[in-house]
Amino acid sequence: GVAKIMSKLFCTSSSPEAVELYEKALFAYCASQGSPLPYLEEALKLDGGFVLAHCMMGSIWLGVLKSPTDPDVVRHVEAVRELGSEVTERERAHVKALLANASGDLPGALDVWANILVHHPTDVLAIRLLYRGCIMLGQMERLRNLLSSVMPFWSESMEPFPHILGFYAFSLEENNHFDRAEEVGRRALSLNKKTPWAYHGIAHVMEEDRGPERGIEFLTSSREHWQDSVLAIHLYWHLSLYYLDLGNTDEVLDIFDKHICIESVFTRHNVQAITNNASLLWRLNVLGIEVGEERWRKVEDLFHKNRELHESQFVETQLMMILTRGKVTEC
Repeated sequence: GVAKIMSKLFCTSSSPEAVELYEKALFAYCASQGSPLPYLEEALKLDGGFVLAHCMMGSIWLGVLKSPTDPDVVRHVEAVRELGSEVTERERAHVKALLANASGDLPGALDVWANILVHHPTDVLAIRLLYRGCIMLGQMERLRNLLSSVMPFWSESMEPFPHILGFYAFSLEENNHFDRAEEVGRRALSLNKKTPWAYHGIAHVMEEDRGPERGIEFLTSSREHWQDSVLAIHLYWHLSLYYLDLGNTDEVLDIFDKHICIESVFTRHNVQAITNNASLLWRLNVLGIEVGEERWRKVEDLFHKNRELHESQFVETQLMMILTRGKVTEC
């Protein structure tokens, strides 16, 4: 059967209940509100051949830098290889993107997602995966252009729209369009105050162009709306950088202890949160601020608990910072 999903597109599934779960997963992933994985697991129990659920889940595991040979990735890659002919052209394109990504060809996957958006500009999964991929590869001008091209096809009546605006705001900021980025971000927040990526885009504007005092005011005054999101640790990291700019290291360490190096980081695959821990201690170390061995050891333990993520040179570099306790020596 074919069921309608929230972005006004269609997906193939034998179970309407599985589609409802997929929708919840897609929204959670787009909105960074909770994990989409439990919804996807339940959807696949109801329909083991649910193509888009496999594509999303495989892509999420690759997105948190798991190896393509990790069982969590292989399971979904192998499932989509055995597709029948009854899925739609759009779904086949998502399969092609996953296979490219799993083979180490993220640029090729980006090309497929971009092409999907030419024909289906409201494809939330393509937008979300392309957003992640462009950030990973530093293709921020391309991201801005692609998001700009899909905007005319979205409207305020579409539930994910504020979150798409949040993505767009960050892409604008990364291309130095600071005023426009803040305008788009604030529009997103006017539609839905719980739009983490809008806070993120504006936080970058504050760091780059508005000054730390305004950044502190912005994030502290809105904290109740973003502190329960998947992005919370990263937004606290941004808040700590404002205080670091002002030389208030006591506040930085307090934020680190209470909001960044916290128990939830040790129990879920949040690469951004893991590396935020490392990079903040490294910054403090560069400034000659003593952080104490206990903090270094806690973050080292965090990396060891996420060994499967060490396929990434980015993660490995952060681990090196921790293992050397931030000390740099000449070879």
